[in-house]
Amino acid sequence: MKNHNYKIIYKPRIFRILLYLIMYGIFGLFGFFFFRSYINIAVLCIMTIFPFASFISLKNVCDNASLSISCSDKHIEKGEKFSLGICLKNQSYLSLLRCEFHVNFVNTYYGFENACDFIIPVRAKQDNRVVYSFLAECLGKQRISLKQAALFDFMGLFEAKIICGLEDEVLILPCKKEEHELNSMGLLSGVSDNEDVTRKGNEFCETGNIREYVPGDRIKDIHWKLSAKKDKLLVKERINTNENQLILTIDSSPSVKINDEILCEAALIMDYCTLEGIILRIYQYDGIKKQLKEFNVSCSQDIYPAFDFIYSCGRTDNNSNMSIHLWEIDQKISAYVSVGYYNGRIGERIYEAV
Repeated sequence: MKNHNYKIIYKPRIFRILLYLIMYGIFGLFGFFFFRSYINIAVLCIMTIFPFASFISLKNVCDNASLSISCSDKHIEKGEKFSLGICLKNQSYLSLLRCEFHVNFVNTYYGFENACDFIIPVRAKQDNRVVYSFLAECLGKQRISLKQAALFDFMGLFEAKIICGLEDEVLILPCKKEEHELNSMGLLSGVSDNEDVTRKGNEFCETGNIREYVPGDRIKDIHWKLSAKKDKLLVKERINTNENQLILTIDSSPSVKINDEILCEAALIMDYCTLEGIILRIYQYDGIKKQLKEFNVSCSQDIYPAFDFIYSCGRTDNNSNMSIHLWEIDQKISAYVSVGYYNGRIGERIYEAV
């Protein structure tokens, strides 16, 4: 492929070649016994040259073509459609029989995986492009990958397998129509609980992330208890807390339908906090990397990357150890709000950090 480091594997299609050789032999014997003329010899010569010419055309197209995939939108709402465009740009003056694409669709949040095969003709000096529409049926990050494609010569005797590994992603967000009325009183009580701790001691900053000690850090910022456990000096980063803050975690559900509703509730909380000027600190446990991660939402532009953050962490049940995790990284967090499926309904709970 032109200007790309794709791996191309050329393979003969044995069955079709055998059929062609049988046809070649039958025609040669038939002509030898019934049509002994120069025309018969000319036809046999053409049939001998055609397979070689067909393979040369296949290689020429592979050397002068490029592949690409692209999605029409980078983020959409659940229930909407997005378009996937697949393009084979052929700069050669030769055409081919067809090109087959093997495309994988993976919802990285839920782990769903589907595969589709697409076929398009390959015309000379054209951008051979097809566009397909797909419905976003559930939330998550939809990763579309074109791992391999196959080009076939015009006689169908040879195949060029292209290992390309192209990818694109679509972020599927909660639909506004699914959002319902939010109980803001519970959220406000969660904010006030953290404000009480800030008032104690007249502090105007609180702990952020934990990192290793570097020369110049204040001694009083050293996290002595965690440093003893890790056998190295760790310090607590300080962040400004003059503004209201809300600590939020998300409890996942094994049910896709219920989990989508939980995420819709989380979207309502994000919208509410951005409108009320509340800094939202989302904590999620990454089950793959085995660590607690944080993402801050301070304005409406942060909501899209916030869901990208939630989807990348995966589904986990946070309540079992979340209090301990939060206390280890920030002892000034007195309470946090968790959204999940409790007592047969979607809602919020306030937990004390211990």
